[in-house]
Formats: sequence, C-alpha cells, structure tokens
Amino acid sequence: WGTLHSVKRARMDALKLKTAKTARGRRALKARAPKVFEKPKVTLFLKANKCSAVVTEVMRDMHLLRKPHSVMYTKLNDIHIFEDETKLPMLCRKADASLFVLGSHSKHKPHRMTLGRMFNHQLLEAIEFAVTDYKSIASYEGPKPRLGCKPMVMFQGELFESNDVLVAAKNLLLDHFKVVDLTAVDLAALESVLVFTALSETTLVMRHYTLALKKSGTRVPRVELVEVGPSLDLSVCRQRAADPSLMKQALWKPKEAIKKSKKNEEHTVQAKLGRIHMERQDLTKMTTRKVKGLKRKRGDYESTDGASSGAASGAAADGFAMVSDSD
Repeated sequence: WGTLHSVKRARMDALKLKTAKTARGRRALKARAPKVFEKPKVTLFLKANKCSAVVTEVMRDMHLLRKPHSVMYTKLNDIHIFEDETKLPMLCRKADASLFVLGSHSKHKPHRMTLGRMFNHQLLEAIEFAVTDYKSIASYEGPKPRLGCKPMVMFQGELFESNDVLVAAKNLLLDHFKVVDLTAVDLAALESVLVFTALSETTLVMRHYTLALKKSGTRVPRVELVEVGPSLDLSVCRQRAADPSLMKQALWKPKEAIKKSKKNEEHTVQAKLGRIHMERQDLTKMTTRKVKGLKRKRGDYESTDGASSGAASGAAADGFAMVSDSD
C-alpha cells in the first residue's frame, strides 16, 4: 500500500504546475506570460521523420525572410500533425513559437510543407501544401533580401475572397509573413513585395520581388519589379480547420487593446473637430417652406357675402373649393 501511495503521489506532483526557483527562471516565465500587447510572433521551422532537399531549401529561404523572428531545427522529428498532434505543442512551447512550418516527404506525398499556428499551446489550424517549380534565392542574380526587411504582401485573384480554403490560406500566409503591425509606412524604405496569385481553387503561386527605382525625368522615380526569389507553386492538399470555440478565444481582445475614439480631435489645419449629441427632432413641428405664388392678395377675396357665396357655390359645382381667409 505504501508503494502504491507513493506512486500516486509522484504522479500528482508531476501534474502540478512547477514554479521557478531562481530569478532567471522567473524572468523566463514572465517573458512567456500573456500580455496585452504581444511581441512579434516567432515561426518554428522543423522537419518530420522524412524531408526532401527541396522542402528543406524552401524552409531555409522562408527562414531567411522571417529573421530574426524565426527558429529552425535541423533534426528529424516523428511528427504527423493530421494523425497525432501531441508532440508539436511541446516543441513550439520550448521555442516560444506560435507559428510553425513542418516539412515532410514520402513516396505517395512528395515535397509537402505544412503551415499552421498555435494558440495557448494548442494546435489552432494547419494547411498542407505540395511544393512544385521551386527556385531558390541563391539561383537569382542581384541584391538579396536584407535581414529584418518587412515585405509588402499582395494577394491577386477573386478566389482569395470567395473560396473558403483559399480564404483560410490567405489568412495563414499573411500571419506568417506579417512581422509587426505598422501604424505608418515610409515609402522610401519599401524594398520588396511578396505576391500570391490564385490560379485555381487549390493552386496558388508565390513570387518575391525587390523594388528598383529608375530615373523617369521627373521628381517621381519609375518603379520596376525585379524577381529575387524564392519562387514556388503551392497546391492545397489537406486542411485542419480551426475549432470555432478556440478561434473565438484567439480573436478576443482585452479592453486595453481596443482603441477608443476621442470626443475632440485636433485637425491638421489647426481646427478642432468635435462631436455634438442632440435629441431626436420632432418632424411634426417642423416649419415647411411657404411659396408666395400660392397666396392670394387681400383684394381678391374681400367681397360681399353674396358674391362670395355665389362664387363658392359655382366652384363647388365645378369640383373646386374656395380658400377662406382663415385658411
């Protein structure tokens, strides 16, 4: 009985949340704790138990575009997201990553790359793509992407708004390549643009361009797009949609993060913009426009009673009514 009791007690102790015993551990737990304004998301790149050289090169190029907010593991991991997702949350929690890219390869499913995201150390959603027609950054001549560069992201095609799978893929790709939320943009600092084009309901292409400013003879330079890679085609294979209740929790915003509208604001031309609250207007008491052409002159209807009565009877016979002075 004593041995069984000790085993149960050891299991209960293992399930308890361990607290940090050192100052370094407390700082690490504080850095990982939820915050009102979170830091930029970190992407974890890792391989499954088998991964082809093509997918490895794709992840290296994406890792280069995401630096310094990315971590890449080189070892193989026995992870199958669509069959068993227990091992992936542990690795993402260790790297403090909320986004992940998993590369895999097999005979029946060659050159596969799975993009997904986590919430509260749980798998939120994931989409598996098949990679074809890949060209690396090293195969292009010219300038290479700068470390920490924030590219513009553009989506071409109506299917990104109408097709449910591509709508989820657009949201996921934008979350992967959007480093931070910007409040202002410096046009002179724009260097590159990522273009995703929807060819069909399950196929899209990815192209990466750099902006080259040429002379145009005017003050405004002529902008040209120079392809610098990576360049690849993606085909949607499998999708793990997000649970509605978990997605609702992920989209919840605290009150401190919601921007409040100001009652009075200063305008750029030194004018003050304000908001006035008024009661609902009673339209029944509103004065309408009076047209002078419909009024009669005083001399037109000042006559004897007999003449007016006779005119009134004649007008009534013709189907008209006389307007009296009181009206």
